[in-house]
Amino acid sequence: MPVFERISVIAEPVWNNRFGQSGPSVRPLQVARREFGDLSRLKVGSRVAFREFCEGAVREFFGLEMFVSSDWNGVPVHVFDNHNLALAFWLEAFASGGLPKGFRLVHIDMHSDLWPNVHELDLSRSADAKYVEEFVNFKTEVGNYVEPALRSGLVREMVKIEGEGELESALAFLESTGYDPSVPTVLNLDLDFFAPDLDYVPFELKKRAILAFAKDARLITVATSPCFIDQTLALRRFFEVFEPTALERQ
Repeated sequence: MPVFERISVIAEPVWNNRFGQSGPSVRPLQVARREFGDLSRLKVGSRVAFREFCEGAVREFFGLEMFVSSDWNGVPVHVFDNHNLALAFWLEAFASGGLPKGFRLVHIDMHSDLWPNVHELDLSRSADAKYVEEFVNFKTEVGNYVEPALRSGLVREMVKIEGEGELESALAFLESTGYDPSVPTVLNLDLDFFAPDLDYVPFELKKRAILAFAKDARLITVATSPCFIDQTLALRRFFEVFEPTALERQ
């Protein structure tokens, strides 16, 4: 069964739902459902996807109306809001044979997402959508979902790109004789890489590096990251990068 077939609710103060709690009553978060279709269906929704408690107040952030699974130039692509949900799509692809165990993860994000996580991921249950959804919803959050994938062996190596210097190094790596494009690769993009704090990095450099990895990827996962970037801006940048003729101009 595919993951995220229906809307789910996180009513406990755990993981992504623990950041915006400030009293005895727990405010729930909703996780959107996923649809298959054209990427043009992506739009900002009206469900609270993330909360943050800071400076004495709770701030609420809306995520996507729905997650969309599609393809881009023949590569499967999944677009969703909170970044820890990427793990569910990796597991789904692994269970269906679309990804092998031990793939390379190219992580383009203004954060490393490598915070500690004590929970162990059971790859033998990767075909169980209920297990997968409960693991990502209740045992991971936006900053710590990668570590269980590394410990389980699902991810063998991680190329981490957080700024301009790492973008340039990654492009040099791609052009070197040491880079093996036959190694199964997942491009894991957080659209907060286009947040105003990173505007000092040229947009065209970001786009060139993203597309260089995207064209040979087995899978692309893209998070719109409520709280870390305005969602309208995130979707605008997504379409500016993954436009239909983008590869032709590289």
